[in-house]
Amino acid sequence: EETNYLMDFVLYEKIGSSGSLIDQIDPNDHSFSSQEEMILEGMRNSYNSIFEITKINKSDSALFLNDLVSSKEFVLKDIGFSNTAAIGSLMYTRLIPILDINMTSGLSFVFHQEDKARVLTKALKKSSRRIRRNPKKRIYKETLLEKMIKCNALYGIPVFHLGRDDYDEDIF
Repeated sequence: EETNYLMDFVLYEKIGSSGSLIDQIDPNDHSFSSQEEMILEGMRNSYNSIFEITKINKSDSALFLNDLVSSKEFVLKDIGFSNTAAIGSLMYTRLIPILDINMTSGLSFVFHQEDKARVLTKALKKSSRRIRRNPKKRIYKETLLEKMIKCNALYGIPVFHLGRDDYDEDIF
C-alpha cells in the first residue's frame, strides 16, 4: 500500500521549481501514439481532492462526486467503486480527465460519512514544518496527499482493488 502512496507522490506532486515528474516529460522527446499523448495530457491535468459521493449509477459505472474543497461537481467512471461505494461516503482520489471521462490514478482513500468533519479538519488545516537540513531557509508545506495518508491511517475504510478475474463481464 505504501508503494501506491509513493508512486502517486513522485508522479504527480510538484516538488520545487521543476514541477511534477509528469510535467517533466516532453512528448517531443518521445514517439508517443495519439492515445499515449491523450493519457499524458490527462495525467498533467489531474486533480486531487476530497469528494463526497452524492449519487451512484451502477448500470453506467458512474459515481457523482461533490468536491468538498471547491464545490465543483464531477462524474467518475469506475466499475469497482460504482458497485461497492455508498452514497454519502467521502473519497480522496486523483481524477484524471481523458476526453469526457474521469478516471482515478489508482490511489483512493474512502471514509465513512460520520468522519467527514474530522477528515476535513485534518486535511484542510494549514501545516508546515521546517526541513531539518536547513531549518532557517526552507519551510515545507505538507501536500493534501500527505495529509490524506495520515487521515487514511486514522479513519480510512479498507479499499480492495478488483483484478481482471473479479468482473462478471469481459471488459478487457
